[in-house]
Amino acid sequence: MLPIRCLTKCDAEEDENSQIAVILGGDQRPPCGAKTLLLAPKVKLSSGYEMPILGFGTNKLRGYQCSTAIHYAVETGYRHFDTAYYYENEKDIGEALRTQIKMGNVSRENIFLTTKLWNIHHDPSDVRRICEKQLELLGFNYIDLYLMHFPIGYQHLCDEILKPMKDGKIQTKDNGVVQSEPFVARGNISRGHRGSLPHG
Repeated sequence: MLPIRCLTKCDAEEDENSQIAVILGGDQRPPCGAKTLLLAPKVKLSSGYEMPILGFGTNKLRGYQCSTAIHYAVETGYRHFDTAYYYENEKDIGEALRTQIKMGNVSRENIFLTTKLWNIHHDPSDVRRICEKQLELLGFNYIDLYLMHFPIGYQHLCDEILKPMKDGKIQTKDNGVVQSEPFVARGNISRGHRGSLPHG
């Protein structure tokens, strides 16, 4: 994909409304007087961080379809991206976002990245390990918002069996919300904030 700035019109004689908007990262200014893209309003979280109220959901997106959707979403103006361990697309999303950053279309600071703790990882001894695995898959040093995907924990057989079944029923466990909640609710989780991660 071409950097979005390459699509910007710079003809001063054209009507203002016909110019293609530019999506910029950091403190860059639009070239040639082009209009900037109107981004979604933000809401301030209790952590002090701001979150765009409009997010791009990625459930069921995989591979090329996922990467292409993320590229177009960034170039359209989305800055909030929602993924999850259960979606099995964190690696694709991270690669596409990093490509957009390298192209200069957005900065990491302007991306709000949400992912989720899956039901098999509710045990406090699993949370740190799986969060770090998700950071590795995404290829970023931090997650802006880390949520509990669903308040009911499933039995953990291994990381690849997302819905453990027995006799046609999902095998649940008792330690859902109560034990994992203090960690998941904090937001802006990073490798540099290991003190926020619970210990088993």
